[in-house]
Amino acid sequence: MIITVKTYINYSAIIDEIDRVQNDIESVNEEIAYSENFYKAYLDSEYAPYFLAHKNNVLFYNEMIIRFTNPYENTNTEDESTNTTTSELGSWVDISNPEKARQHFIKSKINKE
Repeated sequence: MIITVKTYINYSAIIDEIDRVQNDIESVNEEIAYSENFYKAYLDSEYAPYFLAHKNNVLFYNEMIIRFTNPYENTNTEDESTNTTTSELGSWVDISNPEKARQHFIKSKINKE
C-alpha cells in the first residue's frame, strides 16, 4: 500500500513538472515571437527615437505637457449651515479637515436612514 502511494505521488509530481516545463516553453516562445515580429520592427522604424524619448519623458521642440483639471472645482457653492463645500451636482464634498469630514460622515449616515 505504501509503495503504491509513493508511486502515485511520484507520478503526479512528474506530470506537474512536465506541465510546468511546457508552460515555460510556451512563455519563452511567445516572448521570442513578440521580439521577432513586433519589437524588432518597432526599433528599426523611423518613429523609434520619438516613442523611446516620450517613454523616458523627454519632450521635443515645441512640445508641452497638458494638464487636465476637474471642471467641477470651479463651480463650488458654500453651504453655510454645515460649512461643507459641495458642487452643483452634489457629488463632490471638500473634507480637507477632520471636522468637515466628520460632519459629512454623520450627515450621510442620517440621510441614508
